[in-house]
Amino acid sequence: WLNIGAASATPVGLAIGGAPFRFLGGFVPGWHWGADTWSRSVDDDLILTARENGITVLNIMLPWFETSLGIYDEAELVKLDHFLDSAYRNNIYVIPAFSHGAGIATQLNNPYYHPNGIEGLITDPRLDAAYRNRIEHLVMRRNSVNQRLYRDDPTILGWNIIDEPILAPWNYPGGAPNVSIASLNAWLGRIA
Repeated sequence: WLNIGAASATPVGLAIGGAPFRFLGGFVPGWHWGADTWSRSVDDDLILTARENGITVLNIMLPWFETSLGIYDEAELVKLDHFLDSAYRNNIYVIPAFSHGAGIATQLNNPYYHPNGIEGLITDPRLDAAYRNRIEHLVMRRNSVNQRLYRDDPTILGWNIIDEPILAPWNYPGGAPNVSIASLNAWLGRIA
């Protein structure tokens, strides 16, 4: 099977341990979002079912772990620790998204909420700095289950800076983001 190892780029695609890697992905929207039904066995079942169906990579939205800018809910992050460890044990790679554009644009309780979505992250220095701190906090986090730093965890195939940075116009109560492709690219470059 996969035998989780670090991926590397080749002229024809990704390779794991020198062998071509067959990327078959699945998206886990919302994952559990603090649902009362979360359990380790639910995570294990989801990941095992994905593996049994040939999925090799899961793109996940993170749990609600930041209650306000810079305040992180450890209990929610422990759930993420378990998810990543279960994926490792079941030979599934994970691509976590640091945030989701829809949440920034539509959820008033989101610490990064801005009525114009991604525009807030690009133009508000306070949100930009907090987002950078969020990313650093995750990348430097030590998994409480297996003790690996996230940055060194071979389970994490890559990071998604933001899922769906720009959405359909009806998602913006304050109007669509006033950003250009150039400003969005520049922001993504700075964050990356």
